[in-house]
Amino acid sequence: MLDETFYHAIHRCPSCGDISSHLVVDLRLKDGGSFHAPYHCTRCGTELIPVFPRELNGAPCPACRRKALTCEMTCLWD
Repeated sequence: MLDETFYHAIHRCPSCGDISSHLVVDLRLKDGGSFHAPYHCTRCGTELIPVFPRELNGAPCPACRRKALTCEMTCLWD
């Protein structure tokens, strides 16, 4: 293994629109290959795609499908 990256990311189902957060594990191998652990939707089983929070602006609410989502950036203070 050459390099490894771990971080949390928001994922969205391209099929049903469900939203969840997962730990992303990206491994870069010495032979030039890479490994990325896929996640699947708990509602419909479709492979999830990582999204930036701003990409969720205007997306339909995964619960009611009627209202649009808005993204607000926050940060935690000690």
